[in-house]
Amino acid sequence: MLISGCAADKTPSEPLPSQFESDFSANVGKLEIGGHIVRNETGIYTLTLTAPKTLEGMTINYVGNKVSTDINGVIIETPSVLFPANDFAKSVANALDTLCKTNSVSVTRTDGFIKYEASSASSTFYVLTEQDTNNIVSLVIKSADISMNFTNFKHN
Repeated sequence: MLISGCAADKTPSEPLPSQFESDFSANVGKLEIGGHIVRNETGIYTLTLTAPKTLEGMTINYVGNKVSTDINGVIIETPSVLFPANDFAKSVANALDTLCKTNSVSVTRTDGFIKYEASSASSTFYVLTEQDTNNIVSLVIKSADISMNFTNFKHN
């Protein structure tokens, strides 16, 4: 189904807001991660981690497929193989950006929520949003074993 702006069925013209920030909790495999995500625009994200304690205060910046990590003011550009948190940030950013760029999105409306399902070359995922506010509620990336919940969502 092609997404279109239609006030009658309350489907947003864009599946996600172009700019937002939110707290999040995520499961990446067996690891539980908490933090705050900011989407400045498509392709530009900042994730500040608050949990687990060993990652608290770490900031991951994603800018157009490049990932850098700021640990106490020291910026490190590390391959994802050596630093799995970068894979998490990259997977989240790629899923959210792919959803906004593709016309091959399946849309399902249920009980005040809209579920957008899509695929990229490397993953299959879905995003659940509130129908009235367009706030993101959750993101699931099956191939990366990531499930993420959003709270305190703000459109910027």
